[in-house]
Amino acid sequence: SYTVVIFTKFYFFPIAFMTFSYVHVFVITRRMAKNATQLWGKKAAATAKSIKSESKAAEIALVMVLSFLIAWTPYAVVSFYYSLRGPTGVPLMAAMLPSLFAKASSLFNPIIYFAMSREFRNSCRDFARR
Repeated sequence: SYTVVIFTKFYFFPIAFMTFSYVHVFVITRRMAKNATQLWGKKAAATAKSIKSESKAAEIALVMVLSFLIAWTPYAVVSFYYSLRGPTGVPLMAAMLPSLFAKASSLFNPIIYFAMSREFRNSCRDFARR
């Protein structure tokens, strides 16, 4: 039961929370794009910008959730296996790499934002120049 609580609290809840949050952001952005279309028409610059930002937000959200899943799922599987069977039958490197990769996942979000957001890159460059 301890293992179930740990997985629920530290793996499934974060995935559910991130998914809910990013879907919420996507829905709000989509609503804004729809309002822009109604106000200014499909060909207006504001509408095009709104639709572009909507698709970019959805893309970034998807990549962020996928990066969390890719980083933490191997660690969750190995940890769950350990809790059931113990360390027997798992090579040391197979046990160590998922742990290191999961811990390194805290670097993923800034890298994703930097790679996918021109505004974030420009802000980082401006900050670095100070």
